[in-house]
Amino acid sequence: AKTLAELRSIRGGPYLKRTAGLISKIQKIIAKNGQEMLFAKIEDRSMKPMEVVVFNSILQKTSLVWQENNIVLIDGKMSWRDGEPKIICDSASRLDA
Repeated sequence: AKTLAELRSIRGGPYLKRTAGLISKIQKIIAKNGQEMLFAKIEDRSMKPMEVVVFNSILQKTSLVWQENNIVLIDGKMSWRDGEPKIICDSASRLDA
C-alpha cells in the first residue's frame, strides 16, 4: 500500500492504487442521478488528508466501511480534477474490525 504522500507524487495513468488510512470525515450527498454517494477524508501520517470519492455502486457493497474513525484499506484510481488529488474508490474494507 502507498502512503498518501506517495499517491500525491504519482501523476498520469488510471492505474489502480492501494492505500490505507483513518476516515476523519464523511459527507453523503445525493448525486444528480438521484443516487447516494459519499466523499470521505482519509488521513495517515502524511501531512495532508486525501478525499476518497465513493460512487453508489461501490457504496452499496461497502456501506458498513464508511464510518468516521474506521481504519480502511482502499483500492482506487487517482483523479487530479481541479488540481487536487482524489481517490476514486473501487473497493474498500475495514482494517480495524
